[in-house]
Amino acid sequence: MKQTVNLLALDIDGVLNNRDTHDKLNSIPSDISIEEQVKLGTKIGLKLFVDVDRKYIIGHVDMNKLNQLSEYCKRNNVKVLGISSWFAMANTDEKLVKYKDFLNMDIVKVGFSGDGQSRLHQVASAIKEGYDPLDFNVNLVYMDDDCRFDATYKYGYESLNLDAFKFLTSDCNTLFLFPWANKGISEKSLELANKFWTFNY
Repeated sequence: MKQTVNLLALDIDGVLNNRDTHDKLNSIPSDISIEEQVKLGTKIGLKLFVDVDRKYIIGHVDMNKLNQLSEYCKRNNVKVLGISSWFAMANTDEKLVKYKDFLNMDIVKVGFSGDGQSRLHQVASAIKEGYDPLDFNVNLVYMDDDCRFDATYKYGYESLNLDAFKFLTSDCNTLFLFPWANKGISEKSLELANKFWTFNY
């Protein structure tokens, strides 16, 4: 009998943050301590990610969207594939733990690189290697603002790699959520992801 696994391919910039959150971040004075910046960020709905030595802010997310997604991931036992450039610095176990703590999610694989189309190929390969379709029913939610269907047409489908796309849509149950970067992921889309995992799990 096949084992069912719920996965999330998660990009961050343009998904868990957007134009409004960037404006909020820019409103935080840079001449105050990192600790004060983090506190002020919390007050205005931002969660700021600080480097391991607490010398500078690496990035930020919309706190409400992160909390909602994290709750849905916990509820549905979701394992996360970190496809964001954020994870480029999660190159040791110690650093990866900090990313897991910040996002409050079970991140099982990082190291995906390149543009949105390239990451799509890498996610398909990682799932083939880690969750053989003969042994697993994979329910994947794919969140990336940099991987749009109009781009696949623009580049003549070559970048998309139709084999990867066919695998994700035939051998896996895949829900693609491609938000616009200036808006980020919507609450409705987050709820849709939760329903998708819950229904298929």
